Amino acid sequence: MVSVSDYLKNPCGTLPLPYFKYKSQNPNKDVKCVHDDDFEESMLSDYSCERYFRLLHRLETVEFPTSDRYYLKTAVLEDIPKIVEVINLSYPDIMTTVEELASLIKTETYDGDLWVLALDSKDNEVAGCGIADYDRTLNEGYLEWIQVLPEKRGNKIGTLIVNELLKRLQRKASFATVCCRADSDSNPEKLYRNCGFTGSDIWHILLKKTDNEKLDTEFRGEI
Repeated sequence: MVSVSDYLKNPCGTLPLPYFKYKSQNPNKDVKCVHDDDFEESMLSDYSCERYFRLLHRLETVEFPTSDRYYLKTAVLEDIPKIVEVINLSYPDIMTTVEELASLIKTETYDGDLWVLALDSKDNEVAGCGIADYDRTLNEGYLEWIQVLPEKRGNKIGTLIVNELLKRLQRKASFATVCCRADSDSNPEKLYRNCGFTGSDIWHILLKKTDNEKLDTEFRGEI
């Protein structure tokens, strides 16, 4: 069990996810989380792997969010279906529901000030969304759902959302973290680094293969 003091010394290098998620996790014997420093290629014989980066922001300096065309508003409960729509249209392989997203309101890390929508000033249509958690015990902010509709990307909307959430976290948190797929086509790491996040921690999320998957891997290795 990782202690709070150890986590706070090096949040992104100690755990692959924020502490509040770690302490509520149900252990799964078929999943391993291995830091890049401890990862070995031989592990791939028994596990499939997906890489995630974790970055840290100390909230000391945050750019003030501005845009000539897009503006932000604090999301309210009635906006949850719009947020769900943005998330589902933004991911090719992830779907959420109104019920799942609404359940976050009941969690200890929910903060209504950290739910935002980005809208197009030309038609007031939703262009993106952002949700952050706030762990009041550790004083940590965690950026979780930062999404921009595919057709709206390239307009600095993601930067607008991230900087706004960081500005809001500056008033309450000591630091913020984020975790995303390292090999995503949308290259979220570039966005977060441009907004002041730093670090080099990569985590390998290893899922135990079935016997058929192992056999397939062996055959492909022979070809």
